[in-house]
Amino acid sequence: TAALVADRPHQVGYRRQDFKFAVGADEQRTRQLDLWYPTQEPEQRYEYKGPLGIKGQVGFAKEGAAVAPGEHPLLLFSHGFLGTSDQTIFLTEACARAGYIVAAMNHADSLGTRRLKKLEPPQFGDYANWTDDKYRDRQEDLTARLNQRLERSKAADAPWSGRIDETRIGGFGHSLGGYTVLGMAGGWKSWKEPRLKAAVLLSPYAHPFIGQGDAGNVTIPVMLQGGTLDVGITPFLTPVYRKLNCPK
Repeated sequence: TAALVADRPHQVGYRRQDFKFAVGADEQRTRQLDLWYPTQEPEQRYEYKGPLGIKGQVGFAKEGAAVAPGEHPLLLFSHGFLGTSDQTIFLTEACARAGYIVAAMNHADSLGTRRLKKLEPPQFGDYANWTDDKYRDRQEDLTARLNQRLERSKAADAPWSGRIDETRIGGFGHSLGGYTVLGMAGGWKSWKEPRLKAAVLLSPYAHPFIGQGDAGNVTIPVMLQGGTLDVGITPFLTPVYRKLNCPK
């Protein structure tokens, strides 16, 4: 396996850090941020730290490595409900090997986020009454993350200076993360992120966009994926797919 990994076009760099940002004038947030990116330093077997310090998955990456020279496309990843930023290393590492920078962080509903109050139930079955207020904090998280990454890329004489290609920014998300990314692709008009150029939705919770939202006004390329036996998700993708007027 190690030999196969070494034959791929890029080596994988990885960093985990606390991301602190403001939302409006009154709210400060701290999120766990994971970054995967192409590097010229040799990757190695790496054990990720799971939620709350529990042993996590094993992959291949070089922790703290320098970012490879040149501009790289940026991907924003959004995890599913109760998921974590590093839940999908088989994809995030692969994207880094293909030359992408991947930025993922724990949302407020993540198992890896310490909470001071009880988590409100998502009420997934009541999707007909969802509005753009539902999980808006996730959209705010991704927007803040994108702003930070671009600021770091523009900063002179910094490790990330000039490393992001601002014309190639995409998003991908799993389950509730797919809902988040589709909302930012234009599924919710108030969430639309014009810097996003493409979206991949992995078993997305897209139900709210069947009867609400603005899926018909999404203009960027979108791919929807669903498992054959994922009966709670896949049958609901067809009506959303039909509403999309973009390349899909």
